[in-house]
Amino acid sequence: MVDVERVLDEAGLTNTYVRDYVARWAGITGADNVEVVTASEDARQIELALATGELLPAGEGSYYSRSYFKDTARAEERTIV
Repeated sequence: MVDVERVLDEAGLTNTYVRDYVARWAGITGADNVEVVTASEDARQIELALATGELLPAGEGSYYSRSYFKDTARAEERTIV
């Protein structure tokens, strides 16, 4: 398991609520990796998502993302788009 405290320290993250939240969910999920990203890394994240097929190009500076086909409400009247 990843050393969450070290990752958050190296990122300079000081908000105790965020640190507790990340540590809690890393523990619950058994995360092997935690990465702190900033808005300056948007381009890298978009390129990664395009490369893996999570995002599809939809015009100049626009992207399209689909949810998992089984990730729907059980009844149409409960589906919110």
